[in-house]
Amino acid sequence: MRERADFLMARTYREFPAYARQREEPFDWDTDGCSPPTPRSWARAFQDACVIHDFGYRNYGGQRLRLDPTEARRKSIDDRLLEEMLRICTDRPGTLPNCPGTARTMYQVVRLYGGSAFNGA
Repeated sequence: MRERADFLMARTYREFPAYARQREEPFDWDTDGCSPPTPRSWARAFQDACVIHDFGYRNYGGQRLRLDPTEARRKSIDDRLLEEMLRICTDRPGTLPNCPGTARTMYQVVRLYGGSAFNGA
């Protein structure tokens, strides 16, 4: 099961929605997109990356499946978020002013404050 989750986590923001629509069991596909207090313009721009991030937190973290509830895994999921946000910046020029800087800021916030979400608290 973890190998399948790893495969899904490696999909790009363009590929992931096709898998998410299938809602493959036993994975948790629930998402709240880019959680508050994310500014609305950032949340819209990075929605697709946040959905992948939610999948990672909900399936690897301390919630239902607990596939790898370690801090190292949390960092790898956060790193994937940054990677996909930067991909969005490249693929969709003009998405946000200073899009790469915005992506890095969002990444830092997730690194600082995302632990409780990952751990299921």
